[in-house]
Amino acid sequence: MIFQHYAFQKFYRSLVVLTNERAVLNDKNAPKEIREKVIHADKLIEYIKRENAVLNEFNYSETEMWQFAKFFMEAHHNRNIDYTQKYLNKITTDKAEKPATNESSAEVNTSVPSLPLSEDKIICSKCGAPMVKRVVKNGKDVGKEFWGCSKYPACRNTLGLS
Repeated sequence: MIFQHYAFQKFYRSLVVLTNERAVLNDKNAPKEIREKVIHADKLIEYIKRENAVLNEFNYSETEMWQFAKFFMEAHHNRNIDYTQKYLNKITTDKAEKPATNESSAEVNTSVPSLPLSEDKIICSKCGAPMVKRVVKNGKDVGKEFWGCSKYPACRNTLGLS
């Protein structure tokens, strides 16, 4: 196990590859070891050749390489997380902690589908926050109710009541 940990530290590198040829990174204040881990895609082959030249001192048989592969496959564990339920629980908790107080005078957008939580609760299709019932205060639809995003004014998504 110690050898395998050593091999991982010796052979694997963290690296960020910028694939957009016009990408510019303002790294003048970053430490040298960080700057060296960010490269453009056109420098990737050069980087790999340079690193392989440094590591050329190690020669492993195919059997040893299979042992390394088996070690990493056994170390991998799938995580079964229902992210939809986790997110719904979070926004329900957030809503309970901080109720929405902003009322909106907005035009109602009926073309955007939303995810219903239950009969009284709807999730905003743009940002995922709960939607709340609001009343139009200005304009031709004064007094009409609509669903408005609880994250207003950051999210201005609305939905007509059916």
